[in-house]
Amino acid sequence: MATVIETQITIGATAERVWAVLTDFTAYARWNPFILRAEGTPEAGGRMTVQVARPRGRTRVFRPMVLMVAAPSQLRWLARLWLPGLLDVEHAFLIENDNGSGAVRLVQRARVEGFVALCLRRRLESELYGSFEAMNHALKRRVEQASGPSGRTGAG
Repeated sequence: MATVIETQITIGATAERVWAVLTDFTAYARWNPFILRAEGTPEAGGRMTVQVARPRGRTRVFRPMVLMVAAPSQLRWLARLWLPGLLDVEHAFLIENDNGSGAVRLVQRARVEGFVALCLRRRLESELYGSFEAMNHALKRRVEQASGPSGRTGAG
């Protein structure tokens, strides 16, 4: 049985601006408290290298396979811990227009399944939820600091 962890945040910028910051992997070390490093080109079927922060200062490196890229609205990848079925995490970033308000909603969702997920469900839920929330707020700050009310890059 899979567990789904989902967070969302409204960001006062265009989908294109949020996408540009989200996919500027080289800048992650400067602002992202969860994904400390991401390398590779997001192309469906390709592999990336992703280093995430874990509690107590630990980190873990994954080599997820990119499942879908649909600029400027969706990026999804699948990370596996060692073998399929042990711990599989499908991570999605969805950027949705917020009903004509000039803002967008960023949804960060993980579908977690496998033996490890069953054994550590509550811990994984707590860690991922907190990490997603921290990244969402950091992304919002970064995008909105560089964007004016219309979402255009500039002073603001």
